[in-house]
Amino acid sequence: MSGYGTVPLEYDEITVATVQMNPRPVTLENLASDRKRNLEHMLYLCDVAQQWPIGRKQLLVFPEFTLTGFSERWTRDEWLKVAIMVPGPETEALAQKAKEWNCYIAFGSHTQDREWPGHFFNSAILIGPKEGVIHVHWKAYGGFPGMGLEYSTCAHDVLDKYVAKYGWDAVWQVAKTPIGNIAVYICSEGFAPETARAFAFNGAEILCRCIGGAGEGLRHGRYRTIFRSDCAASMLYGIYSNGGSGETLQGISFGHPDVNYGGGGSMIVGPHGQILQEATDSREEIVSWQIPIALHRKTHTIPNIRTEIYAPVLTQHPGQFPPSMLADYLPKNADEAREWSLKHKRW
Repeated sequence: MSGYGTVPLEYDEITVATVQMNPRPVTLENLASDRKRNLEHMLYLCDVAQQWPIGRKQLLVFPEFTLTGFSERWTRDEWLKVAIMVPGPETEALAQKAKEWNCYIAFGSHTQDREWPGHFFNSAILIGPKEGVIHVHWKAYGGFPGMGLEYSTCAHDVLDKYVAKYGWDAVWQVAKTPIGNIAVYICSEGFAPETARAFAFNGAEILCRCIGGAGEGLRHGRYRTIFRSDCAASMLYGIYSNGGSGETLQGISFGHPDVNYGGGGSMIVGPHGQILQEATDSREEIVSWQIPIALHRKTHTIPNIRTEIYAPVLTQHPGQFPPSMLADYLPKNADEAREWSLKHKRW
């Protein structure tokens, strides 16, 4: 092993599981009870996962939108009611469950942060058995802001303030834990191979990608290939957790909770890009695998590439949208976010 920091491992081998949960979308009329229902189901699935498939699990990975579901129709004021505060009662309950089973829990949820009033974030959260919330990874960037699914604040949207406050390492944060170096991230930021590679350079050994609504591409097409490539390119283990049925996404399922649009396909991938285990369909399912983390660490390094030959190409081609677009302005809804993005796009 060379090129990145670690802490001593507690186990030579760890068992991990992707929990293909089917959260139900919350309603604004019954927000507290709906969100509590999802939390209770998530806690129940933690218990189930520790008993089936047989054997204790050191890491459980849940999908995107786990506690709240999703609706592209919500305004910012509504999102600020829906998104959970971290830390908050939901993360406290999950921290108690992590302590009970002596395991780590990763999941995706829309969140709020008291230090960023008025903002809401699509986040991947990692909880430990001793520490509680280890870190909250905001989605680093989305696609076309306001188009399609969401307009939550990404790190790129407030990049200057974010880096000044937390430093560059926080953008691609890797948790150094006794079960391995873990990176957690969200859905569409993983469409670019640079995302997994950035985590790899920061010392990741295990990627946990929380996604929602990617089922067809995950089971049969492009997304499936990307996930495997991410692991193979940097010799990483990958745990990809998608939601179950499409009722998670109010907008995509068009209000019909029994219609399945994009559920299923959760998988665990090895460092050569091989699929080690995967969900058989789009129903709720728990898929597990044993990772020889100590053996993996003996030979694992950060990516061995000649960085200098690539860096000039990236800097010569700035992205379509400039950073810090939401530093001083917060759109009220998806339509305003779309208009703001069109006004500022570079090409």
